[in-house]
Amino acid sequence: MARRRSNRGGGQRGGGCDTDPARLGSARLGPAQPSPAQPSPAPAPAPAPAPAPAPAPAPAPVAVAVAVAVASATTTTTISSAAALATATSQE
Repeated sequence: MARRRSNRGGGQRGGGCDTDPARLGSARLGPAQPSPAQPSPAPAPAPAPAPAPAPAPAPAPVAVAVAVAVASATTTTTISSAAALATATSQE
C-alpha cells in the first residue's frame, strides 16, 4: 500500500508555510531580531467609591391618611357585610 505524500513540513522540497522568524532563524532572514521593549502601561487609578444612596423619604402624611382610610373602609365594609349576613340568617 503506497503512502500518500503530504506537502506539509519543511523537507528538502520545501512546502509548509512556517513564517515564524524565530523558527526560520538565520537560514533565510538573518539573526532573529528581539522585539523592542514595550513600556508597561501605567496602572489605571482605582475608581472612586460610589456615594451612599440617599435615605428613602418619609411617606407623605396624605398618603398615610389615604392608606388608613382605605383600610378602615374595607374593614368596616367587611364587618357590615358579616353583620348583615348574620342578621339575615337569624331572621329566617
